Amino acid sequence: MEPQLLNIVDTAVSNINMDLQEDEKEDEIYLEIHTNGFCIVVKFLGEQIWSSENEDRNFDDDANEWEPLEPFLRKKCKDLIIKISKLQGIFND
Repeated sequence: MEPQLLNIVDTAVSNINMDLQEDEKEDEIYLEIHTNGFCIVVKFLGEQIWSSENEDRNFDDDANEWEPLEPFLRKKCKDLIIKISKLQGIFND
């Protein structure tokens, strides 16, 4: 695991978590970083949304770099929220 990658992940997750906390309505909702020293995993609402071992961001061959992590994580969070909200009707009384 590259130390630079951990810094990139930490910065992206910290920025998103700060935005979540600014809302002040939900102080229990945040992204989590998990690592075993070899792999980095980011979770949101208990679901894995990114892993350094199973990279699913787009790779730009011309620039020779991965798409930026923070916007990617924001999109994954939004996708998960949409997925969960579709289940809302199942639990209506």
